[in-house]
Amino acid sequence: MKLGTFNAIGTGFFPLALGILLMVLSSVYLAQIVLPLRKAAPKEETHGSSEAAPAAVGAPTSIFSRIGRPTVSVSVVAGSIIFFVIFLEVLGYPLCIFLMLLAMLRVLGLKNWIAVLVIAFISAAGSWLLFAKLLNILLPRGFIWL
Repeated sequence: MKLGTFNAIGTGFFPLALGILLMVLSSVYLAQIVLPLRKAAPKEETHGSSEAAPAAVGAPTSIFSRIGRPTVSVSVVAGSIIFFVIFLEVLGYPLCIFLMLLAMLRVLGLKNWIAVLVIAFISAAGSWLLFAKLLNILLPRGFIWL
């Protein structure tokens, strides 16, 4: 998509401006979360919460107990976005958005696979119809021709 000029803004200007705004706001939000954690990291919690208790000796430890569920969730979401960007031209928008939504819905807590598949399919089809058909935005089709 072309950015255009200041006198004639192109179709790529709005997505670029929105992307920059989202990156700035996400960075501010991340800083608000990380900075208090760094200050509190040396202190150990002794409030008796089960989350702060160490694992029992000999108990199997999962990846969640070692690095934490939020870290895994953020990693899966970031990985699905990276997958989307890398494979958008090859697989096309409909399939990439469907796969990205599958991963995100699953990691964000939706456990019923039928619900995940239905929501991802309806969302992917709806966004394709909105952007490609109604707004006439050129999106990569890949090998799926809708």
